[in-house]
Amino acid sequence: MTKRKVSLVVSNGIVVTVDKNRRVISKGSIAVDGPKIVAVDKAERVETDYLGEEVIDASGAIVCPGLIDTHVHLAQALLRGCGEEVDALTWLREKIWPLQGHFTKRDGRASAALCILEMITSGTTSFLEVLLHQRYGFDDIADVVRSSGIKGVLSKSVMDRPSFSNVSSLPEGMIEEKAETLHATVAHLNKWRRQGEGRVMVWFGPRPVGNCTPDTYREIATLAKEHATGVTIHHAEVKEQVDFCKKEYGMLPTEFMEKVGLVGRNVVYGHCIFVTKPEIGIMHRTGTNCSDVPSSNMKLAMGVAPVSEMLRAGVNVGIGCNAGPNSNTYDMFREMARACLLQRVVTKNPMAVSNSQALEMATINGAKALGLEEQIGSIEVGKRADFILVDCTKPHMQPLVDPIAALVHSASGADVDTTIVDGRVLMKRRRLSTMKAEAIIADARRSLEDVLGRAGVTDTKLL
Repeated sequence: MTKRKVSLVVSNGIVVTVDKNRRVISKGSIAVDGPKIVAVDKAERVETDYLGEEVIDASGAIVCPGLIDTHVHLAQALLRGCGEEVDALTWLREKIWPLQGHFTKRDGRASAALCILEMITSGTTSFLEVLLHQRYGFDDIADVVRSSGIKGVLSKSVMDRPSFSNVSSLPEGMIEEKAETLHATVAHLNKWRRQGEGRVMVWFGPRPVGNCTPDTYREIATLAKEHATGVTIHHAEVKEQVDFCKKEYGMLPTEFMEKVGLVGRNVVYGHCIFVTKPEIGIMHRTGTNCSDVPSSNMKLAMGVAPVSEMLRAGVNVGIGCNAGPNSNTYDMFREMARACLLQRVVTKNPMAVSNSQALEMATINGAKALGLEEQIGSIEVGKRADFILVDCTKPHMQPLVDPIAALVHSASGADVDTTIVDGRVLMKRRRLSTMKAEAIIADARRSLEDVLGRAGVTDTKLL
């Protein structure tokens, strides 16, 4: 029997598919032809039928779907460690916004490159960026996504008022005009939707309640439908937002969002810490997605989103790392563990979120949030070949009995050996093929020094 030649075979790994049957295949192999998976099965069956131009031995590794980060601030990777031990609104008002208000396009590109470098090396293959200010250089950032090989949704920020809730205002350097932001988003949509083999996607990223009028939210909802794209927004993140919404509009935040049309399968709410049971019902009924952001919520003492309640109600919940200065890493393995364990603590139920659910949140649920569940999020024939190899030979991964528990509770991003997107090997045996780590890190350090200097910050220095 003649073997079918394919571009890549990954052989002899423990394949955690996250497919419809949640198969875990010991000594499994995956055949990839171009960007798609053509076979997933026991190694002897795949390797009887397929001959790879490239073969990667996955012995001693778990092969799982690439992780999908559904709440990322690319521009804040540059600010890692710059906003420690303060509350959320002080963190924004006095630490982060003033620095971001002094970014140039060069700084925006440097931060995005650093963030994407970290994501690829820690197993994230797709992400949703939630608030890109025009000053960061949207096109340059999109070009980093294109050239790196990762899949990225870039959400252009939209606003028409400088107030954030009823307690704070954006600094001058962060203020944008409504017409300009809407025009820019549509222009970016038209420019990038056919570039990077479809890996660069553009969404609307309206700022939260207080930064946009109801009419602006309605206009965004209409434009998103017209352009068949998505919307993401920070939602019920701080109590001040809830209080403002009640006082200004006489309703809860999710009730308000439904009234202005920002609900549905193409909408992702970030945080959702203060959503109530009736609001969870609205999210389920409308198919609206949530991105849980556990590390950020913990570090800034913001609270815990009712994730287990949302999952029980049938709401699709993904996971996000948020940003360098409030999560400190873009490691989705850490977020999986914290998303799982936080729910068990607050509910006092060891099964509030199971290990399998935590992995689903970081993979197939994330794909669904991006509207890409037919393409990514699981290892299945016909889907895009987006998957990672996680080294299981290290002491903290052994003895290996339960691969899903190992992924959620034992592994870290540093254990990722190989990262593949659309069948293209972006990292193999920890060696990158599309990005130059030393140059990117050096560039990020130079940019942060420049930003600190322009902002007149003297109490923060690089070491």
